[in-house]
Amino acid sequence: MHEAWVDVGGARLHALHLRVKEPRGIVFYLHGNAGNLQTWFFNVDFYRQLNMDLFMLDYRGYGKSSGQPSEAGVYRDALAVYRDARRRGVPAARIICFGESLGGSVSIHL
Repeated sequence: MHEAWVDVGGARLHALHLRVKEPRGIVFYLHGNAGNLQTWFFNVDFYRQLNMDLFMLDYRGYGKSSGQPSEAGVYRDALAVYRDARRRGVPAARIICFGESLGGSVSIHL
């Protein structure tokens, strides 16, 4: 598990990245409104068994992320992190967006 930071317009986002050797892809996990990475972090073995990396971020104003939370900000943050993964060479077909509660609508948007 590695801590990561993603700089986006108006905020610095905190993220956790579970890396496996030679992953089949990456699951981009978007948590709900009531919490942050500390409270939404679970099921790590499930992703390891699938041989998938897991990338989870805290939206602006959540957890260790800076900035003020807003609906528009949540969507901007998720899109910025998704685009960052694409720039680093992760094919779109290998990115699975998964969200719970608030994160569900954001993952559908992506």
